[in-house]
This record gives sequence, structure tokens and C-alpha cells, in this order.
Amino acid sequence: MLGIGLAMASLVLFVTLAVTTKHLSTRFPVPLLVWARYTVHCVLMVVLLAPTMRWRLLATGKPGLHVLRAFLLLATSFGGVAAFKRMPLAETTAIVFAAPLIVTLLARPLLGETIGRVRWLAVLVGFGGVLLVARPGSGLVLDGVLLALGTAVVYALYQLLTRKLSPTEHPLTLLFYTALIGSAATS
Repeated sequence: MLGIGLAMASLVLFVTLAVTTKHLSTRFPVPLLVWARYTVHCVLMVVLLAPTMRWRLLATGKPGLHVLRAFLLLATSFGGVAAFKRMPLAETTAIVFAAPLIVTLLARPLLGETIGRVRWLAVLVGFGGVLLVARPGSGLVLDGVLLALGTAVVYALYQLLTRKLSPTEHPLTLLFYTALIGSAATS
């Protein structure tokens, strides 16, 4: 029940982030929005966590993978905000939600995880849902659809790398590297 509650809470936060981003993208340039997202994230972590965690916040044996993971999330942020700017919120979100389908498709070759028939069926149904929303020829802007699909692919790779790192890395370290690198790169 705790897991379900946390998943629901995170979904509410993601929806709030998407709505806020869509609204702000009509008034501010995409790079500024992405910079603000990462810089506020980084400053909050430094202020709230660095005093107690100190160097443990940076402790890792895999800095290269953290950098790659951070750049994947940064690309996801840029792609998502750019797609929100070009297309309606619901359609963009539905297409970006293809990421779990892509994760499932790549879990076996990249992580060695077994995917059963039920999951494959869910992937096919989910992909059908993405096609239903994207409705090729429906009047959605092609570059917006491609940005949203690209964002889904990059976000799926980010999730797979998170899965690979999570057994050995502290969750706050994972968060901090994405904030630090995203803030530095966009600054």
C-alpha cells in the first residue's frame, strides 16, 4: 500500500510539473525553464542535504555513469519542454508515456531481465494507445510528435540506467548528480 501511495503521489507531482511547464513555456524560452528546474533542484539539495550528508552526497564509484544519466535526464527535460511548447499537454504527455513501453522492450537486452507474455501484451496495447493518441495524420505537429517520441526514448534510457545504478548508489546521490550536472550544463 505504501508503494501504491508513493506511486500515486509521484504521478500527481509529475502532472503538476507538466502543467506548470506547459504554462510557463508560453511565456519563457525553453533553455531558461530547464536551467531553472535544475538550478532550483541543486540549490535545494545543497541547502537541505549537504550540511548533514557532506561528501556522502557525492560518494560514488561510477561517476561516468552518473554523468551519462544526468545528460539523459537533461535531454529529456529539453525535449519534453520543447514538445509541450508545440503540442497540447494531453497528447504530449500520452506520447512521452511510451517510455515504460520502451523500458520493457530494452530491459532484456540491456539489463538481462525476463519479460513474460503478459508484459509483452501490455507493451502492444500500450503502443496501440500511443498510436491512438498520436493519430498519424491527425493534425498534430510532426516535429512535436517526434520531440515527444524522442523524449520517451531518452527517458527510457535514463530509467534503465537508474535501474542499473540503484543497487549500489544512494538515491540522494543519484538525485544530486542529476541536479548538479544539469545546473552546471545549463548555466
